[in-house]
Amino acid sequence: MINWLSNQMDLLFIEKINKKEDWNLGISVFFYKWFLYSYPYIIMEMRKEEPAMKMLAINPISVKKRMIEFLFDYLFILTYLVFLFIGSMLIYIIFFNGVPEFTEIQSQWLVFLTSILPITLLFTYLDYAKNGSLGKGKAGLELVYQKKTVQASLIRNTIKFLPWQLGHMGTIHGFYSNFDVLSIILSISATLLAVSLLAMTMFRKDKRHLGDLLAHTQVQLKGD
Repeated sequence: MINWLSNQMDLLFIEKINKKEDWNLGISVFFYKWFLYSYPYIIMEMRKEEPAMKMLAINPISVKKRMIEFLFDYLFILTYLVFLFIGSMLIYIIFFNGVPEFTEIQSQWLVFLTSILPITLLFTYLDYAKNGSLGKGKAGLELVYQKKTVQASLIRNTIKFLPWQLGHMGTIHGFYSNFDVLSIILSISATLLAVSLLAMTMFRKDKRHLGDLLAHTQVQLKGD
């Protein structure tokens, strides 16, 4: 559902793409600077290291709890995307009398800076500062670290949201290239990676996906 809504936003942004216009570059720069100056506080707050936690070889988390986690996290992201869509439309209608025309590079950066980047940074902050996202809290889960650092949290969430980014790139490039080989490769890669991460989360005994393995983290039941 999230990928569908995101792709619909992508299509709306690039629907009328024909030519380059100077003010388009200004829009891209505006969003870049907005995110550049909005998120450094996240990095500044996440400095202290905490004692190492034990990784469980056999993790007793049930499928039901993981589904609850995913549901609340996806609803949270979906809510953000809805507000982003409404806000973008208001800006376009008020200041530009309609949806602007973007080049492919501008579209790629715009989607990355307004959706992928803020969500990744927000989940990085929550996983570090709160030991888990909203979904983890609702499901009675928490994220533990072998060595708690912001870098570990960022690595985990970068891998977690990488399929989403690849999907965006494939969709946007496809509409500029009439869905050439590269766009198909990106889309297939996004799907395979997403399925692989989900399968690792569900079927590995320790319930760790690739991001957890690289970041040395593990989702556990609270209090374990």
